[in-house]
Amino acid sequence: MKAEKFLTALLLATGTAVYATFTDGGDGAVTPIELSGFAAGLLKAALAVGLFWAFDRYVLDEIDTVAELKAGNVAYALALLALAVLLAATVATAQPAVALPTATETDGEAACRCVCSCTPPAGGRAERGPSEVVRARPAHLDTALAYLGTVERGRNNRGPRVERFLGSVGLGPGNPWCAAYVSYVLDVAGVRAPLDGRRRVIRSGLAARFITARSIRASEALRGTKKVPSGAVVVWRKGNGPYGHAGFAVTWDGASGETVEGNTSSGQAGSQRDGDGVWRRERRITPGSYFRIVSFTPVDPAYWR
Repeated sequence: MKAEKFLTALLLATGTAVYATFTDGGDGAVTPIELSGFAAGLLKAALAVGLFWAFDRYVLDEIDTVAELKAGNVAYALALLALAVLLAATVATAQPAVALPTATETDGEAACRCVCSCTPPAGGRAERGPSEVVRARPAHLDTALAYLGTVERGRNNRGPRVERFLGSVGLGPGNPWCAAYVSYVLDVAGVRAPLDGRRRVIRSGLAARFITARSIRASEALRGTKKVPSGAVVVWRKGNGPYGHAGFAVTWDGASGETVEGNTSSGQAGSQRDGDGVWRRERRITPGSYFRIVSFTPVDPAYWR
């Protein structure tokens, strides 16, 4: 009878954890969020115990398992070891619940369903960061992220989408396309920014063209005197020459952040400014490097009024 009570309690605890994971806590509606690590670990433990109980009850029905455990130190030790493994699996996988994407992404627009009770600002998507602070994600960033996984086809700097990016700034196949990707995304999203010194919208295949007098210098971001907004154009420079690299800041805090870039590699291996696709990357400001981030140019049209 004690085994039945224990199993019932374990299954109830598992059901509660899983229910809490799949419920937003507001109106009780089930939301499409990922099973938390703790709930997953608890579910594994409950299933393992349930299977053992069923095996003991219906297969080993002629053996008094409890008596055997009490009588033999080896069996008792093995039972404790099995329990420790189950608990270790539960604790080791205990991670916070992670929200799955719920927005339908299109070229420049995103439909939003917040995981909180807030109303998302117009023109952006509500997003939860590590600090659980809800903030607006610019619509053009949703467009940029919609092209994740785009890769070159055929020869270097070629492919249907790559050539579409290049064509938006008047360049042909074979040219570097990181800045063309930035320009194309801004055009598709209908963003009339950033602006140059003559108040003209910047669209270029050259990354350095996105550096303006109103850009945030990397040193300012590094010192924390200016905050880099989500969606800003990140510009790298190669030495002191005109060539470099460009992408978008997804999130940025001080010396480092997450970006989405075209014409880069998916990891540290391979060229960072002449890679094969559109990838999310973790980047840092390294002032003494030959190839380094030099500025961040905000894209919010309100910044340029």
